[in-house]
Amino acid sequence: MSILRFSKLVLSSLGFMIGLCASTSHAQGIIIPGGGAIHRAMAGVSTATPVDAIGAVYWNPAAPSRLESNEVGIGGEMIIPDLDVTSSLPGGPIGRTRSDSGLGMLSNLGLVYHVNDRITASMGVLTSAGGGVTFPGDPSNPILAPTGPNGQVILGPNHSSMTIVQVMPSLSMQVTEKWFVGLGPTISGAIVSFTPAYFGGVNDANGDGRFSFFDGSNTRPYWGGGFRVGTVYSLNENWNLGFSYTSPTWYETWKFYSADELGVPRTLTLKANNPAIYSWGIAYGGIEKLLLSTDLRFIDYKNADLFGSKIIDSGLNWSSVFASAFGARYQLSQRIAMMGGFLYNTNPVPTVGTLFNVQAPGITKYSLSVGASADLTDSINLALAYVHAFHNSVSGQPAQAIGANMTLGAAADSIVVGINVKFGNKGRDCCTSSCSTLSSSDVIHETTSEQETIEAAPSKQISTSKSRSVENVR
Repeated sequence: MSILRFSKLVLSSLGFMIGLCASTSHAQGIIIPGGGAIHRAMAGVSTATPVDAIGAVYWNPAAPSRLESNEVGIGGEMIIPDLDVTSSLPGGPIGRTRSDSGLGMLSNLGLVYHVNDRITASMGVLTSAGGGVTFPGDPSNPILAPTGPNGQVILGPNHSSMTIVQVMPSLSMQVTEKWFVGLGPTISGAIVSFTPAYFGGVNDANGDGRFSFFDGSNTRPYWGGGFRVGTVYSLNENWNLGFSYTSPTWYETWKFYSADELGVPRTLTLKANNPAIYSWGIAYGGIEKLLLSTDLRFIDYKNADLFGSKIIDSGLNWSSVFASAFGARYQLSQRIAMMGGFLYNTNPVPTVGTLFNVQAPGITKYSLSVGASADLTDSINLALAYVHAFHNSVSGQPAQAIGANMTLGAAADSIVVGINVKFGNKGRDCCTSSCSTLSSSDVIHETTSEQETIEAAPSKQISTSKSRSVENVR
């Protein structure tokens, strides 16, 4: 495939993804732990080994060099969040309200193209972060009541929406037989909306003694940028190590065009960054038909604008998150594989100190995932996964509702569908350990092909083919 055709494929896929993206998800704070059915089924592990095209581009820009073939992957995810908020006043009734979030959707694209034996170009268009709530007004729930606790602040319905899409082109290079490096920029677009805009303070422009919050829904998409660097090292044919660093995304200032109670225009501003992410990974492929992989991740919310900012500074006051993911894939037959994974991450929200945290309920800690994939042809693979994020809750006293006690709960279920297509040449020359981390189906297809060659070739060719087949299985 020529560079021109590669570029056209990237642009057409980008247009498709932008038209499809929408997100409501809760894991690792707002950072979604993976994309596509195979990657999500394995809990998002891919720092040390690419599990498919989307997994290759998701965390580590060096990982695409490890993928055996040119490949494009498209994933779609349907999310059913289960969000609730409970609040009460001393001596008063307890009100509980569920968010009418509906069915959320997100999508991802991964594209890997081997320019030559050492250079690999890749592109990710990923829904990397997001979330949202839709709590209706509820007179029996103090923080959603029309006039709030003590009748001093107008609260009522609570809505938020955040979708962050990242475009991540990268180049990776094989430095030595066992060492790979990669780097590339990140271009992020954020579509956000908050009603009420708790970060904007209150006003009583009409002088009735009841304060109200500004509206934060009149805005536009905002853009930011950053970079990624990463490396993968093969200790031997069975063990791979990986590390990557994703810088913060530095956004332009978010602006929300609002008005006070008398309709006088007011522009609210919010400074926000995506957090820096450090990822470590280890993968083991020494057991026949089985791949095991682990990722460790540190997500630095504490030092990110908005997320780590103090409540008094209109922030969320989140803590940084440590996450550990474990994934496995087993090849049942020549064309069918099963995957499973488990993810644990610490909770970034130590206490609900602001109603702003109700609009960003990224508090789940445990996720379990399962999935299966099938090779429809030698080039096309279809996969399906299910992910369950177990319920977690956090309590506190929000600053905007003095005297109220509040508990925020969150859980989610996801169905993920993915398709991967290999294109161009069959694959790279994998006679060395540089491509040792193949998918199990690749190993089986390659071995079968070599056996057919053995049966038809002269004795000298038989010896060569056998040695290559053994090396490929490794």
